[in-house]
Amino acid sequence: MQKIVFEDTTVVKSPYVIIDGVEHEVYNGTYQGGTDLNANTFNQMQDNIESAIDTVASDIPTVVDSLDSDSTTDAPSVHAVKEGLNGTVLYNNATGTTENITLNDEIENYSTFKIFYTAPNVYVGIAEFFVISGATYAIDNNRIDQQAVYIYQNKIQISGTSLSNLTNRTYIVTGGTITNDNPISINKIIGYK
Repeated sequence: MQKIVFEDTTVVKSPYVIIDGVEHEVYNGTYQGGTDLNANTFNQMQDNIESAIDTVASDIPTVVDSLDSDSTTDAPSVHAVKEGLNGTVLYNNATGTTENITLNDEIENYSTFKIFYTAPNVYVGIAEFFVISGATYAIDNNRIDQQAVYIYQNKIQISGTSLSNLTNRTYIVTGGTITNDNPISINKIIGYK
């Protein structure tokens, strides 16, 4: 706390009034009780305020930056909160791929992940999964037109930093045709802790 050093003033001329052109000295009144407003009082008041601030400040607990705590006084950093909300981009390719993918980090470091993908005729989708290392996941999409129902399915497996495309097919429901034409392209994968 930055303090002001108060100093008492020195009277260089007593107060006065002018009556009929003549200066008449005015005497201070007589006071009883109360607190004098002088430099000593103001300086002591500043010292007391500073002491109170220091006492309260020493009672404030240290806030711990931690997401791995059940404590009600721990606080996550802004970065950790943003990462939790926005996730971590593990793969990004605007044009998408139907090939196997290498992630930027191990999938086991996350509890869930989202896959952003495209299917034929500019269908865009998002699939969200819980992380189970080595599990097989299915990304499905479909469309209907006047000739048929098209079911797009991509089965993938993720472990470590590897995403493997197991099957990537189109099922056409009119005559039961199945084509291995890699209809689903993966554009982005985001992991969430």
